[in-house]
Amino acid sequence: MARITEICERERLPRELDVDGELILSVQGLPAGLWGDGPASVYRRFDIPPGQYQLSARLRDTERAEGRDYTYTQSVNLVAGRYLPITFKPETGGFKIR
Repeated sequence: MARITEICERERLPRELDVDGELILSVQGLPAGLWGDGPASVYRRFDIPPGQYQLSARLRDTERAEGRDYTYTQSVNLVAGRYLPITFKPETGGFKIR
């Protein structure tokens, strides 16, 4: 009996980031791992002047036509020379801005 080859797409859907309502990032991350089934990491640096901003992160985790599976909005105070990492883990509720 021959084994049936199953093709399983592992593409990641776009992630989006807004600063004060302006879209600054829309990207699909490539999955890690030998089989392409690991987490997808996206690293970007944005030079944004210090100050108070409203950040909104969105991610679709399913092929839905409208809306997002995860959304998160937070006011942040950006400080010169400091990084502001944004992480995503569905098992802990989604996005975290630290």
